Amino acid sequence: MEEEFAELNLFEQYFTDQSIQRNIDVSSYIKQKGECILGRTTQDNPGIDVAISSQKFMTMVSRRHASIKRTNGRWFIVDHKSTNGVLLNDKKLEPRVEAELHDGDKLTFGTTDSDLVYTFEVNRRRAEHNAQKQQQQQQVNQNLDNLQNLANEGIYDQQKLQEYKKKVIADASPWLLNVENTPYSADLIQGYTEDEFRRAKTEFVFRYEFDFPTKTWERTVSIVEIEATPFDKGNLRMCFRMWDWTKAKGKNLYVAKLSLERNEPQYTYFADAEMQSLCKYFSHEFNKQQPPKPIDFVEAWILQRIDHPNKPIMACEMYLPGKYVKHSNNYGWCSPEDRNTPHAFSHFTYEHSNGTYLVVDIQGVDDLYTDPQIHSKDQRGFGKGNVGSKGIQEFFRTHLCNTVCEHLGIALPTRRKKVDIGTKPPQLMSGSSRPVGLPSRSNSMSGNANPNQNLPEVFHVSPEVQLFLPFFLNQFSMLWCSGTF
Repeated sequence: MEEEFAELNLFEQYFTDQSIQRNIDVSSYIKQKGECILGRTTQDNPGIDVAISSQKFMTMVSRRHASIKRTNGRWFIVDHKSTNGVLLNDKKLEPRVEAELHDGDKLTFGTTDSDLVYTFEVNRRRAEHNAQKQQQQQQVNQNLDNLQNLANEGIYDQQKLQEYKKKVIADASPWLLNVENTPYSADLIQGYTEDEFRRAKTEFVFRYEFDFPTKTWERTVSIVEIEATPFDKGNLRMCFRMWDWTKAKGKNLYVAKLSLERNEPQYTYFADAEMQSLCKYFSHEFNKQQPPKPIDFVEAWILQRIDHPNKPIMACEMYLPGKYVKHSNNYGWCSPEDRNTPHAFSHFTYEHSNGTYLVVDIQGVDDLYTDPQIHSKDQRGFGKGNVGSKGIQEFFRTHLCNTVCEHLGIALPTRRKKVDIGTKPPQLMSGSSRPVGLPSRSNSMSGNANPNQNLPEVFHVSPEVQLFLPFFLNQFSMLWCSGTF
């Protein structure tokens, strides 16, 4: 078979800097111009087709380092007298002397210390797969750049920045396995000791979890330890520390909540868990829009103490260490901090559900939330806190759209913050348009939709006037139709 497709694939995919080109389609450049020229950068460097560089070794590659070409069905590489040279199968090439390449050859751009090590591969994959890989790599680079911009703006500290960078890299290549970390013995794995487990006052409980994709409940068994006395008490429930011994050590501390009302229907517990599961779904959809700060809701599930009288039900969720902040309630109140992300998320849920639901009562630690409330258009379900249309109207009465709303494409022209000092997407910082779109319902909302949304942008009026403006316009329209004017 004629060799017609060649590429360079980075030899070490796991440990190397993610900014390094993972895959280089050599043959596409050769088909266009007869050769593929590689250098340190393509910016202000005419004639360079592909930039290969490493943050670890910034000067390892010369401006015009090497080129690959095909002659009479054979592949060749030439070192353009680069400073640190080219290694072919660990042997340094003579400058400006063609060396033949074969499928599987190893190419090192620079010295033996370089992390720019590639394998030359011929006809191993279809060419279109390579284009997909390049698009994925470009997306990874863009996400990493966005994170760095946010860190430069002071939104993320270095610890958070590295944490999110690792997640971006892991999401891009979920199939990578670091085989160096495979344990040789069970004794090497950290976790509980036998003594800890034997001393614990554990009990078997039924565990009920809601599977949102299938909208069904599942019952399994867990081994837990629950403190005898509550550590906190609210208006509705008592909170107990609980350790789930089926989870990893250090990740097993939960809060188990028991209603103060002895005759609380079990339905209430299950409805609250379903509501939080729906909010978690909304958070995933929100994050797909690439907001400056991703959010999440903790997993909520139900346990039943089968060895206790009456087999009581308790609501469970992960314990959240840190400063707990309430950003809004279920009737239009906003915290004095007035952060952009929580309120933009609430607005997003209304848009995303086509006006069916609105998530409010946002609270938690940082942007990990819990105990939300949902208002539904028909006021069905979601407990006593669901006040339906009234709650939705109260939210829009006080909500002022911010730069995150603008990023999402849902900002209302007459409901904007006059002074916005909250989180801003990096694209808006630089003045460019947002990269990800969200279909706006602003021209098609009906029913309980915000009454200000369809006003044209020429109405630059105060929030107080905006509140009564739809009423005056409606009265004026009636008088006009009756012939009064």
